[in-house]
Amino acid sequence: MPNLKGPKFVQYFQPVINGLRDLGSSAKPKEVYGWIAEHHDIPKAEIEGTTKGGQSKFENKVGWARFYLAKAGLIDTEQRGVWVLTEQGRKANLSHDDAYQMFRKIHDGFPKPDKQTGKPERAEPVADEDARENTTAIELVDIDRLLELLIDEGLGVPETKALTIEHGFFEPYM
Repeated sequence: MPNLKGPKFVQYFQPVINGLRDLGSSAKPKEVYGWIAEHHDIPKAEIEGTTKGGQSKFENKVGWARFYLAKAGLIDTEQRGVWVLTEQGRKANLSHDDAYQMFRKIHDGFPKPDKQTGKPERAEPVADEDARENTTAIELVDIDRLLELLIDEGLGVPETKALTIEHGFFEPYM
């Protein structure tokens, strides 16, 4: 895959969509990884290389692409272990620039750390208890710092819990 602007996983946005489309609009992650590897020229080092946590670098990048596509509403996240294109996702045809702009818009919407303390700005209390119950812990932490750390370290979801506690991501909410 060519060297384009933005994080490397942005180049997988459209291949994830294409793979899901070709697989009937829903598939397990391993099926999507296989489809992309079969239909795109992925460097052997990326497929065989692993993150510090032992996850395939390729699968890690495709997983981050899926995360942002879900945040953009192109992939439904309701069914665990199955990636499902939404109606909007089935219609999507993203250029790299479109994918990068989508990434920036979502990424820039994450809470930023307080400039003096470096810790995440404290979230405003949620008045509606039902809404608070539906808020996940990941939405309450400093997503920007967490994502940068995970991407810089090449880590995936299994390492997230330990890192968030170790680096004080939950501290403002405890």
